[in-house]
Amino acid sequence: MNLKRGINRLVWTVSILGAVVVLVICEFFYNEGDSDTNFFYGLLTFGLTWLVYGLIIFIYKGFQRNDGHRYSYPESHFWQWVTGRFYPDNDPYQKKLKMHKLKGKKRENEIQLRWEQVGGSFDLKLVNPQDLDIKRANNLLEDVEKAIFPDKNFDIKASEAFRNWLGRPDIEFLSELFIATLSNWAFGEGNICRDRYNNRNPRAEAAFVLWEYLFCANPEGRLTDPEIDSGKTILQHHFDLWWNRQQGCQKEDTTAAGYVNENGQKNLGRVEPKEAGTDNKQYVHVMNCTKCGCIYGSNGTDIFQRKCPICQNGEKGPKLKTV
Repeated sequence: MNLKRGINRLVWTVSILGAVVVLVICEFFYNEGDSDTNFFYGLLTFGLTWLVYGLIIFIYKGFQRNDGHRYSYPESHFWQWVTGRFYPDNDPYQKKLKMHKLKGKKRENEIQLRWEQVGGSFDLKLVNPQDLDIKRANNLLEDVEKAIFPDKNFDIKASEAFRNWLGRPDIEFLSELFIATLSNWAFGEGNICRDRYNNRNPRAEAAFVLWEYLFCANPEGRLTDPEIDSGKTILQHHFDLWWNRQQGCQKEDTTAAGYVNENGQKNLGRVEPKEAGTDNKQYVHVMNCTKCGCIYGSNGTDIFQRKCPICQNGEKGPKLKTV
């Protein structure tokens, strides 16, 4: 006999015996002859016994762990109601997600990757391969591959295609197979990519982090249909919606260190520690004229149109305190 069945039988026995005892006590000591009232008390005792048992199990389950859904996390909604969050801080499942999110966080002065479509295909070519951190991209792919997921592996051919591209990002194209596979994991729905609370599982989160490193725009959902070619073919409509967003957000970041505007004025980066500029909610950036070598300050909003105050009669910018 298993423990659960034994406990249920014990509760049945206690509840029935309790109801009988209450019925007998009421019949012979309190409400002699009033059978209806005594029966009500007995039934009430029976119901209260099961109610108490149910509350105990409900609370107990709130602090139990369940490994039956591929990952371990608190099973009962009671835990969420008490703590006000889906997972406790020390839950290893949540720690894994936080680790992936930390790895995907944009780094200081990180230059955004920009892409262009290859002909009418879904393959993409990197416009600024010199700004690609190959080691970081490879590590993020390894996180996707190594994320614990017992029933389904990340597509091996897609991984090989990505690593081949990393070997020669200035020549090779990022393949449709890899983009499709990555979007399936990063933006997929259902048990494959989401847990029962609709949060991404560790592999889906790792895929999402890699996607955000490569691209600045996210699609509304996966770019494929799982019913078509096993989800390996990108759909034109889904791609077009995402590509329009991507083209809109991948315009060159003028506030990034290294940006040179059309007047030959180079942004050397934001002043550290931060210094408030003269424009609303702006910080001072250090500018360098590539023609005469002049060093001066500029608000972030003015960088794209700045002219040198020495050799191009440009306006003087905010005063640099630390240069």
